[in-house]
Amino acid sequence: MYPGYYRILGISPQATDKEILSAYRKLAKLWHPDVNPNSKIAVEKFKEATEAYEVLSDLEKRRRYDAERAKVRLVLATPPTKPPYEDKKRPDPVMESTLKVIRSIVQRKSAEEVVFGLIDLGVTYASTRSQGRF
Repeated sequence: MYPGYYRILGISPQATDKEILSAYRKLAKLWHPDVNPNSKIAVEKFKEATEAYEVLSDLEKRRRYDAERAKVRLVLATPPTKPPYEDKKRPDPVMESTLKVIRSIVQRKSAEEVVFGLIDLGVTYASTRSQGRF
């Protein structure tokens, strides 16, 4: 899944190095495995925060990450030229339900989460169609 490093650290994309470090330290104290022994969730949260910090604290890695985020937003902002079911008299029921789910995801999620939600939906849609369910 495409990580939302700014969201993980709870900071804005315009955050300074000092704000990034401060946010990371707060999360590291909260989720450190020594503070939360035997907690798999704490270990995962700590790893996420560490990965986010490693990327956002390094200027070159942060530039690459921001460039990828911009590409994702551009793709999401570009409307499709023609719906796949436009030539049919009756819309494809699977496509209609998929579009309904996509609209709800877009309203509630960040750009990164939307992209990977769409990928998951695409896989689900393709496998459903190949199994002849619709």
